[in-house]
Amino acid sequence: MNDWTIEGHICSKHARRRMQQRGIKMETVEFVLRHGDRQEYVGRDTSSIYLSKKMIGRLSRSKMIRPSAIEKASKIVVLLAEEMIVT
Repeated sequence: MNDWTIEGHICSKHARRRMQQRGIKMETVEFVLRHGDRQEYVGRDTSSIYLSKKMIGRLSRSKMIRPSAIEKASKIVVLLAEEMIVT
């Protein structure tokens, strides 16, 4: 399988496997990386990125993004380590 790149980040084999197991599409991970406004250090050069409740509300009120896309992305936390998506 070729390297996947999402929003400029290489997606590890582990992350690809987890996405497939959980039915998470690349577009959803891309959405979180693009709109995620919360980032927290979780250890070993790894950070989590996700949408805050405030951002979810803002995106919902904008009416520019499908509610289903916001709902899916609101349940996802992306872990990045050195610019690589790890899970």
